[in-house]
Amino acid sequence: MPAVHRIPGVADRLRPWLQEHSPGLENCWALVYPQAASHGLTEKLCRQLVGLDAHAPHERVFSAADGLLTIKQARACCESLWSAWHRAEIRNPVLLAIGGGSVMDLAKLARWFPDSAQRERLRDFHDEAWLTWMLGHHERLHRAFLVLMPTTSGTGSEVTAYATLWGQSKQSFTGARAFADAALIDYELSMHCPYELTRDCGLDALAHALDALWNRRAQAQDRVAAIRIASVIVSVLPPLLRELDSASLRQAMSDAALEAGQLIAKTQTSLVHALSYRVTLEESVSHGLACAQWMASVSRLACEREPAMLYALKQIWASEAFDEKQIEQFLGNWLASMQVMSRTLDRQAPDPRLEEALRQARGQNFLACS
Repeated sequence: MPAVHRIPGVADRLRPWLQEHSPGLENCWALVYPQAASHGLTEKLCRQLVGLDAHAPHERVFSAADGLLTIKQARACCESLWSAWHRAEIRNPVLLAIGGGSVMDLAKLARWFPDSAQRERLRDFHDEAWLTWMLGHHERLHRAFLVLMPTTSGTGSEVTAYATLWGQSKQSFTGARAFADAALIDYELSMHCPYELTRDCGLDALAHALDALWNRRAQAQDRVAAIRIASVIVSVLPPLLRELDSASLRQAMSDAALEAGQLIAKTQTSLVHALSYRVTLEESVSHGLACAQWMASVSRLACEREPAMLYALKQIWASEAFDEKQIEQFLGNWLASMQVMSRTLDRQAPDPRLEEALRQARGQNFLACS
């Protein structure tokens, strides 16, 4: 697990933090979200990383592609960054990634730095084979010191060992040493997030807590933590969506999202995420929104499989629902208040979407039938 540092406003004073906590500022390169330049972050980073008088400072700051992280996009960015490190003769790079989940996931892959012979071999592979090789052989590569700074509150990527990439299907890059070295949390970076991004990331964090709650890998203390974290998100997210410039609500959401990420780093995710992947892949629905659309249906199924789930969900939402049907309706209405449409499972016959999701690794983490 990475060392976690919660420091509001640290984005404005990264230079001294990096000098103290990383192997060397002179070897630090940055990977940022696409809108970083328009938000003034790129220039700020250039001044802090190489100083006002440095030559061509933008060479040290790379911009990630927007949207879902495809294997093709990840490969192109990795090769550009690796080429820059080779040209600069950097042997022990420090990679600072600032952005949402896709940017941080990309950095978890890019930090594995091949030598010249390994790069030549990688050039022969098509994209899917390239990722397979990286997954199986990354421990043989140089490992850059990695610092992750989330600009949204929801993905939890800064504290997990997983990177999600998209090809013909959803793919994962992970490994025993795939965690970042440090997670640097500055909730002020999320202040620019618009309504839909704030909502979808917040609901992604809620999905993490819920998928830990109804997870067969969860211990009793994990379920207690899941209820507490989910309760915070449920109480914070709606007022935050009405008051996007509230620093106190942004900070509370940031803290809860971090804790939800730390929880799934232990338990992994479960059925909500397994159901969401096809929605994202086939309909280009954002990950957090795709998860949210399945929350109500999976809540009902969880209550059917383990009656204690009904009591837990009533605690989280302070609901008086007395059975699984009512909790599904209650959660559906709660989500609809944020303009989220809920998807339903076929209750009359086996639902192929559910059967497929339960066969996936994440779906297999879901509660067993009683």
